Amino acid sequence: PCRMPYALLDADNREIMPQAHYLCLRDMNRLKRLSDMIDAGVSSFKIEGRLKDASYVKNITALYRKALDEEIAKRNLSRSSYGESYVQFKPDERKSFNRGYTEFYLDAPKAGAANFISPKSRGEEIGTVKQTFPGGFIFENAEKTFSNSDGLFFEVENNPLKSFGAQVRNAQANKVFVGRPQDCPKIPLGAKIFRNRDCAFEKEISLPCSRKVPVKLRFYEDGGKYVLSAKTADERGICAQVSTVCAGFEPARDAQRAAQKLSNSFSKLGSTAFECADIEISATPHMPASSANDMRRRLAEALEAASIKAHLQHKEKRGHFSPRKSDLSVPPFDTDWRANCMNAKAEQLYRDIGFQITQRAPEFSKDSMLGKKVMRTKYCLLRELGMCIKNGPKKPPKLPLKLKSEQSLLRLDFDCTRCGMDVVLLSRKAARHE
Repeated sequence: PCRMPYALLDADNREIMPQAHYLCLRDMNRLKRLSDMIDAGVSSFKIEGRLKDASYVKNITALYRKALDEEIAKRNLSRSSYGESYVQFKPDERKSFNRGYTEFYLDAPKAGAANFISPKSRGEEIGTVKQTFPGGFIFENAEKTFSNSDGLFFEVENNPLKSFGAQVRNAQANKVFVGRPQDCPKIPLGAKIFRNRDCAFEKEISLPCSRKVPVKLRFYEDGGKYVLSAKTADERGICAQVSTVCAGFEPARDAQRAAQKLSNSFSKLGSTAFECADIEISATPHMPASSANDMRRRLAEALEAASIKAHLQHKEKRGHFSPRKSDLSVPPFDTDWRANCMNAKAEQLYRDIGFQITQRAPEFSKDSMLGKKVMRTKYCLLRELGMCIKNGPKKPPKLPLKLKSEQSLLRLDFDCTRCGMDVVLLSRKAARHE
């Protein structure tokens, strides 16, 4: 329902505003407020990804990883994970699916959290349509700006019905041709141009990414053996080593050259989870590349096994999570269907905490939900429209307001004490399977 178009009705069922996506929120982006959130004590950040594609997850994760690493270095903090992440593209949140961004009331509720025009991806803003021709528009340096199959969205302010998306068919000189030739779409003058699919960026982001743990290598002689050791360059200091007998190798005639060759062979950790941060060579036998490479491979395997063992030991020491019994005599939340408890395991978790769930989630009970609150949110449509009951500036229409679509009728209840809104389902069109 959040992404559906609705007509806005007043208490007398008069349509007071044209059809638009009144419940469609922009996507959350608090990237610029990471420092403030860390100051507030936040130590873990959740990035949405369940309903997103792989390129979105890769781009946004890389973006936050870079920003967090900068904050960690600036503050001399420690990370909860190990290794360095490497990507072959420049992360940019504008390139991924978005309906415009919002910090969503991180400081205080204010207008600007919704996108009434469309629930589809807008992407990055490119410019404004100033000149058109049948089936396209004029854009300076179009050939260098657009690629064939780029996805565009043309947004017409205050007129969602005229906003639409189209694909770039071709870009020649300063001309951009969109859509199929037989359709010959007419581009509205003054429309904002957004690119919601950047083919050049998609090509870059498809390249492999990696995470590497820096290690310090050391090659030396000890007790008739040549030893190659590694130690992770982090606070764990995980160590591993392999060896081979000295008797099988002669001393090198050119020690400096031999040391360089050994350094090159040992530091090529390739597709392993490690990368060489530093290497010390104090023994210089004449060792064939095959023997050196074999020692490197065995060392990488031993270090990986040692890392897994250390992780399991840490996990065992930390213990398993068990719910803590609450000190509250009354649950701080509704224990009926609003708890959204769908299965027996969820019910058991609440019981372990000390709360008894009285009713399963609506999906389980097949409750019609008519007359019930289907949404409780800090988002307020009156505030978004500049009609806040407390602060104005416009006078609100006769309440209660309703949202009407082809599928349902919703009533909006405004709670000024908590500065929020409840959405109540009044009626809905039966689905085909009901």
